[in-house]
Amino acid sequence: MTLDRVLILDTTLRDGEGSPGFHLDANSKIRIARQLEKLGVDVIEAGFPVSSRGDFEACRRIAREIRGTGVTALARAVREDIDAEVNAAADAALARPQPAPETVSAHIVSPDVDPASAAFDTEEAPAFTGEPTTMVDLINAALRDEMARDARIAVWGEDVADASRAEVLAECKGKGGVFKVTAGLQKAFGPARVFNSPLAEAGIVGRAIGWAAWESRPPSSSRSTPSPRRWSLRIRFRARSRRMGRRPFPERRAFRAS
Repeated sequence: MTLDRVLILDTTLRDGEGSPGFHLDANSKIRIARQLEKLGVDVIEAGFPVSSRGDFEACRRIAREIRGTGVTALARAVREDIDAEVNAAADAALARPQPAPETVSAHIVSPDVDPASAAFDTEEAPAFTGEPTTMVDLINAALRDEMARDARIAVWGEDVADASRAEVLAECKGKGGVFKVTAGLQKAFGPARVFNSPLAEAGIVGRAIGWAAWESRPPSSSRSTPSPRRWSLRIRFRARSRRMGRRPFPERRAFRAS
């Protein structure tokens, strides 16, 4: 899977400063960072926070003041480095203004597609063909058709697989979810594209966000009703990723009319 454009990670403020006889103070780094932001680079490597107090402060200021570009820093795989980078980023995050109350509903639904528009109207007198079947069978058929059409689509969630262990797929009838919505999909498309998740909605959503970021099509599944926590995970990622662009994020769940 590939992204639809090249992402630029600029290391001028960290790697460039390593040239012999060359040094940047915090103010110089801020000026360069602002120019890199204007150039439209995707990520700025601000420095090496653990190397000195001055570089720590420079990284913190850049993370606080640069809004239109991602900011990262170098850290070795040791606790001291990681703590320094996290502390610099945390200070910058805490200093940012809280979102306006009127944006609370932003990004919950698509800003471009209105499911109540005429584009989604059904015909006045639909002509049905074939044998009558259930909604569950139709959802299963739609998932099967789309997975056959697009190899990027994967399905995971609570009890969606036919079997937890792929080696017994040929020996068992298969489960395919509590309501059989995903029955047979694992057998048809393999355990790499259809598999069970832990009973943890935040984990399901987190994995789906990661897959969507890399242009997969992840219809994750959960048996429980929607919660603000799961919505907030997606909203937070959308707000923080800024230049990542739009990614489809389907989520399948059951609703019961009272």
